[in-house]
Amino acid sequence: MLLYGEPGAGQDEVARQVVQRLGASNGRLDLSCPPDAETSKQLERFVNEPPAPGLVLFISDLSTFDGPDVERVSRLVMRHGAVVVATSADPQGDPEAPLSRYLRLDRARVLDLSLVHATEYLQSGLGGPLSNPSTYAIWNSGAGNRSMMRMIAADWIEMGYLVQEEGIWVIRSTEFPAGPRLVRHWKQRLAAFNLEVRQVFELLALAHDLPLNVVLDLGGSAVDTVHELGYLNLSNSAGRDASLQGAVNSAAIANQVPPGRSRELLDRVTDYVDGQGIMRPVGLIPWRLRCGLPVHPARFVEGAEHRLHTFTPTQAFDLLKMSGPDEVSARAAGVRIGALLAAGYFIDSGSLAGLLGNGSSTGSQGDALRSISPETATAMQLIRATWDGDFRRLLDYDGQPNLPERVMWLWQQLTQEAQVITGHVADGLQAHRELLRLLEQTESTPFLVQRCRLALFDLELATGEWGRAIGTLARGRGSADAFAGQEGRGSLYTSIAEAMDGSFETCLEHLEREIPQLKALGRFDILPLAQSVRAFAYAKTGNRLEALTALAAIDQPPVESAGGLWRIRWTAGFFRAHAMALIGRVDEAVDCLMAFATKDRNLGNTTQELMSLSAALHWGHESALGLLEEAAARADGRFAEACTWTVRGLRTADPRELEYGALLLSSLGQYLFADFAQQELERLNGPVLKSDAAQPGAVRGDVQQQPVRDLADEAAWASLTPRQRAIVDYVLVDESNGEIARKLGLSVRTIESHLYQAYAKLNVSNRDELRGLFSDV
Repeated sequence: MLLYGEPGAGQDEVARQVVQRLGASNGRLDLSCPPDAETSKQLERFVNEPPAPGLVLFISDLSTFDGPDVERVSRLVMRHGAVVVATSADPQGDPEAPLSRYLRLDRARVLDLSLVHATEYLQSGLGGPLSNPSTYAIWNSGAGNRSMMRMIAADWIEMGYLVQEEGIWVIRSTEFPAGPRLVRHWKQRLAAFNLEVRQVFELLALAHDLPLNVVLDLGGSAVDTVHELGYLNLSNSAGRDASLQGAVNSAAIANQVPPGRSRELLDRVTDYVDGQGIMRPVGLIPWRLRCGLPVHPARFVEGAEHRLHTFTPTQAFDLLKMSGPDEVSARAAGVRIGALLAAGYFIDSGSLAGLLGNGSSTGSQGDALRSISPETATAMQLIRATWDGDFRRLLDYDGQPNLPERVMWLWQQLTQEAQVITGHVADGLQAHRELLRLLEQTESTPFLVQRCRLALFDLELATGEWGRAIGTLARGRGSADAFAGQEGRGSLYTSIAEAMDGSFETCLEHLEREIPQLKALGRFDILPLAQSVRAFAYAKTGNRLEALTALAAIDQPPVESAGGLWRIRWTAGFFRAHAMALIGRVDEAVDCLMAFATKDRNLGNTTQELMSLSAALHWGHESALGLLEEAAARADGRFAEACTWTVRGLRTADPRELEYGALLLSSLGQYLFADFAQQELERLNGPVLKSDAAQPGAVRGDVQQQPVRDLADEAAWASLTPRQRAIVDYVLVDESNGEIARKLGLSVRTIESHLYQAYAKLNVSNRDELRGLFSDV
């Protein structure tokens, strides 16, 4: 068995557990890598004096296990039933390893197991639960190494960076510091290496994204030594990048490099890059600043663009901050827009407002505004308007904004969001899903994919397609981009999905860990959303006291302008209103929902208006009925169709139409409004079994028809679409195609087309044969 993965992925830990279990009764032998004299002597003894079957041989690094001992291990396996458990820090699983030529090892890739094990290990050592961002920060900074993680956690506690809030261990910011223990560790480690190996560490610590060919030219074969030590990740892509594992490790190593040698290394790297015509790495910018050398303003912008697309958007901000405020160009403003959108730190929109002259502008901000091209200034204003919920201005904009080419996808995504929010649901969602698939299939950086996935989740939540939203988020788990957004939204949205799925206990467990972290990070833009979902989950589980406590913790006005996106504030208000209604404060809940509906109607945000009105109707606001019907007529999408059927059923007291509305709502996973429709249906029709709720019931008129599913072939009936089933129901009570078209708001030709497809599926040729299926009822 071969357990392989990224360096520090935890495969050693998993492999040792496997070896312990397998070798408990038969014995085990740990082989040195590369083999030493003692290993060779033991293997030769076993070959000459065969052991009992089931001996377990543990190889801790498959790539370095070579020489005559490879053949000895192979003979023990093939002739004497020995078992090999090996590990590798090669993401490809060491296909060319010497032992692989003799033995076919069953391979198991270790992905997020190390993070799971790290969580258990850290919580046991710290004596309490950790937030997801704090666990990830320690695990990532320690490159998955147990001793490193222990050292980093102790350093951060001593520095006051890792602290307990409400019984949860949280981190104070997303900038990871290097503490005294780690610095001492690396000082000792670097002193033990020879100069060539130490230089490779220094190069990578000072410039994370230095191209591998530069490192190879300057460090030579020492790169292999550093890789074997588990501190390098060498990918096999065309770019074949190199990076030091663990952000905190890099900072600790950089602190040990004397300024004089740092300057010497910088000159060598710069000369090589310029001589080879290689684009200057972003890491050279802070390196030059460290050496006290000037940096041209254009370099900051180039570096920020690169950071935006290869690391994290907040690092792009950091680089732009290094340049003077009077040096902000139109190009830099475009990067700033992209970073703001991608990071999701919408509480920092004051920076954008300052550039626009909408905040407490200083002279330098005014100069910056005047230096921006008219096209870019317009784009910034439109983006700022969407944060306040006004998407119509963006849709009315005719032209291309002056943004960097590699940031244009963000503008494209925002335009698709505008389509969906203003009622053009089908086209907008389809375009957004295609954009996400495109980003997933190309070598896009993790935060781009995760930002697009979270935006799609937002839209599917707001359009009532809750089943799709849960699936969208679930598809991101276990992939490389799952860790993007660990600073807040990614962790919070998992809890929201659990609430939408009815997994309230799990949702509350996650929120108990994440809310203290959001407070520590100052994420007051999304904190009300977390508290609202928490109150909703408590209310749904019947814990009134805790629900009241969570509601009391929300001090942000739900409708008035405050920090954060309007759409995020709307989501918080939606769950908050349901929580209030569930604990008996129905009037307050309805007032809140109607206030949201009014604002969205004024903004032209039809999808959010629909959701607010449906919730208000759910809690007894009868005047919302007409408003909901009118709003549904202005939107497309499945939720709008479900609202239309539900409203018709309520107006006419028609159980069939109401049941069809409940069917559509249930298929969307919109269980809140679906439960309301089902309750109204039972009030009209009497209680029905829940399994029958998804099927058409009694049809209009005095004739009571037995459900089609009881009489026709179940598979054939199941193959009909909801629309086709509704049309068949009308046919069974002798409605003409013209009457059906008028009632459904469709053309006669569309009705004929649906009916023709239904005939084929039910194996009938005309209306008479269709009615004949029920002639004995």
